[in-house]
Amino acid sequence: MKMPIRTYITLLLTALMVLLAACTKGTYADELKAEKKIIKNFISRKGIKVLSSMPKDSVFAENEFYKTSDELYFRLDKKGTGQDTITPGARVNLRYKKYDLSENPDTISYWTTAEVPYPIEFYYLTSTENTCLAWHYAVGMMRQSGSEATIIVPAALGFSSDQSPLTPYVYKIKIKFNKQT
Repeated sequence: MKMPIRTYITLLLTALMVLLAACTKGTYADELKAEKKIIKNFISRKGIKVLSSMPKDSVFAENEFYKTSDELYFRLDKKGTGQDTITPGARVNLRYKKYDLSENPDTISYWTTAEVPYPIEFYYLTSTENTCLAWHYAVGMMRQSGSEATIIVPAALGFSSDQSPLTPYVYKIKIKFNKQT
């Protein structure tokens, strides 16, 4: 039985597209390796010391970051001023600076009212709208209103837009809690 030319061409073009896609785009495992290398190079370039546990009283020496089991790198820059501690469902206002891990990083800033009039608002551990997992994890370690931290975020803990291709970022974040009424 002879295959129609149209079917033959369709199969040939499909096979060619699959082959080209496989050649031009690495596997997910390749992307993970590349992402880990980017983070490792950034840590080396910046002279960061990676800790396997949180420092006592959350006081970090210069250039120290705690690496969590989820591969988030966390550094508390400012403890905060309030007596309040974060609880699930607390309303959090967050401002941030985001930059990539390249030598000349692009920066996105939501740090001041001059840049963006209102902070991002979310509910700790109960809402993922306008936020990413890394922010929830970091807020849990920051604990107090008025805290500031720097985090190195692998794509898996970032926004969905960071996950294809896998793109790690650094965030400088500051938080305030809003009391529920």
